[in-house]
Amino acid sequence: MLACKEWHSSGCYGPMTDLKPWGPEPGKAPWSVFFMRVLQVEVGEFPNTKTFSIPISCFHCRNPACVTVCPTGAIYKRKEDGVVVINYEVCIGCRYCENACPYGNIIFDPVEGVSKKCVMAIDRVYNDSLPLYERVPPCVRNCPAGARIFGDMDDPNSIIYRTAVRKGAVPMGPEYGTDPPSLYIMPGVQTNESTRIVTKEEPEEFALRTGAADLPKLLQKLSGVKPTGGHCGGGVGNAKGQGT
Repeated sequence: MLACKEWHSSGCYGPMTDLKPWGPEPGKAPWSVFFMRVLQVEVGEFPNTKTFSIPISCFHCRNPACVTVCPTGAIYKRKEDGVVVINYEVCIGCRYCENACPYGNIIFDPVEGVSKKCVMAIDRVYNDSLPLYERVPPCVRNCPAGARIFGDMDDPNSIIYRTAVRKGAVPMGPEYGTDPPSLYIMPGVQTNESTRIVTKEEPEEFALRTGAADLPKLLQKLSGVKPTGGHCGGGVGNAKGQGT
């Protein structure tokens, strides 16, 4: 959560507004913009209980409910990479998308008056000034447990696809019909062969752990693609929610 917020506090998709984040005033609740949240889910019966941490952010669904309700086309699915973004310059703050998302993955920024959400850190992924293996979302880059993997789920030869198949990864809320490509490996299944924090001297292991080893192939496939949405502008959604 914090790595995501730190990266997006500036640039196209910021600011990440905080209003009284340390506690409410009388009659007022704190309001903080986060692109990710972590749910703590307890299972079992006392005293035999376990608590699992479930990170949740935009799933960039193949059939996103949010884009179908936007009256201005501000929120749309990019044709190039399937990332769902919001153009802040077009958003009118109606919050229809926030209510349409069955997962609660869109938040309203009352200061800018627009909806905001995870954008897969595409301004980082397509930033060619960064070292290649650093061009993954900050939530993946900074996970000390190696629990997150980034890549192309449409490529059956990618690390993330093969890992998902091998370990039986499942989507959240398949009954909603949104077909999210972001999947979860259920508790009890080892998340990765290597879960320790790697050093700068071990880039190959880091690349395999995070899925970054597939970046050369993925970025070649997406050559010339630039970030859009946020304050970067660059498109609106058509009737089908695809960016134009």
